[in-house]
Amino acid sequence: MTFPTSEPIPPEDQSLPPARRRRQKRLDFLHAGSEERTAYLAEIAHQSTPSIDFFLFSILAALVMGAAILLDAPALYILVILLTPFLSPVTGMALGSILGSLRFLATALGALFIHVIIFFGCGLLAGVGAKAWLSTPPTRILDHSILSLPDLALVIIGAGLTTYLLLRNPQQRPQVASVALAYELSLPAGMAGFGITSGMAGLFPDAALVFIVHLVVAVVTAVLVLIIMRFQPRTPAGIGISLAWLVLAVIGMMLILGIISLNSPSLSKLPNTSAPPLSMTASPMVNQETNSPIPPGVTLTTPNPAAVTSPPTLIPSSTPTLTITPQPTPIYARVWARDGNGAFVRDEPGFNGRRVTSLLNSSLVQVISNPVLVDNLAWVKVRTETGLEGWMVQSLLSTATPSPDW
Repeated sequence: MTFPTSEPIPPEDQSLPPARRRRQKRLDFLHAGSEERTAYLAEIAHQSTPSIDFFLFSILAALVMGAAILLDAPALYILVILLTPFLSPVTGMALGSILGSLRFLATALGALFIHVIIFFGCGLLAGVGAKAWLSTPPTRILDHSILSLPDLALVIIGAGLTTYLLLRNPQQRPQVASVALAYELSLPAGMAGFGITSGMAGLFPDAALVFIVHLVVAVVTAVLVLIIMRFQPRTPAGIGISLAWLVLAVIGMMLILGIISLNSPSLSKLPNTSAPPLSMTASPMVNQETNSPIPPGVTLTTPNPAAVTSPPTLIPSSTPTLTITPQPTPIYARVWARDGNGAFVRDEPGFNGRRVTSLLNSSLVQVISNPVLVDNLAWVKVRTETGLEGWMVQSLLSTATPSPDW
């Protein structure tokens, strides 16, 4: 690549170590003019454009994902993210935004769309197979359909490292850093397809929401890394597109924090189970002979015990007496799925029950029934803080109040 200049460009000093030559090249770039900066960004954008291998490995990784869902095998999920190609379209979308190039932005977005469609389609096929062959749904799919702060942190780290390493050396793609993006983008896209054909209500919108939020956060992180490394947008289109990504990121963050705060109540929100104070009402004294109230100020004299010929009788009072009925102690528990980020609440016990809602780990519920054995698992009926009632697997709950039955 040649830069427009009025003087010949001196040849690169080959006696310097490679790392020092790259550092010197970056320093020369930071002091270059706007045309040189744009040309250098265009060269990096060309390096991040996906090739035919990108789509071939996408198909291979998506097929392995289908097998991982049907077998519910964690090792196969690891193989999926290792086979997923370098997600250069994410960095390409950020570079297109900085450059203000709608054409390059559309090219990167189209490549990512094809990648997502491949995973989504294999998820559809896996859902058909699961509905035909599996008696119980796989459990690993929950890990990719729930918004959580650890997953968000992984997206930020993966996108930031991928962009930074690509800028340092455009000739070497940071495949290791891209593994985090494959885990947080490709797998939720596949789970969204699985949710449509498997019959699991609510899985498709949850996984699709996770994919969209993670994609926006990844692109915004890449844009911010470019800006920090002094690749600021210098055209009106670049500034406008970058600001649009930032606005979408703010909306996504508000959505994530709102969902997490709604489904993760603190222990201080435990309902008050203490009994209400008893109100004592004084009953007027009654004359046992005339069965009439004794006026205030009148003093009763105690008769001689020897003169009493009949045992005293209880005289009913006109004021009703409060009778306390013992109530069972409410049992509260928290969702604690060790192999995932939460659990489902179903309208009836068993995996064939329709999903009522999903709860994150640490969500508080009230247990309102004894355990029922269905599908070789103990199920209990619970009531959420919002008033919804349904059935959950008992082993996914950790009790917050003691119970002799647990």
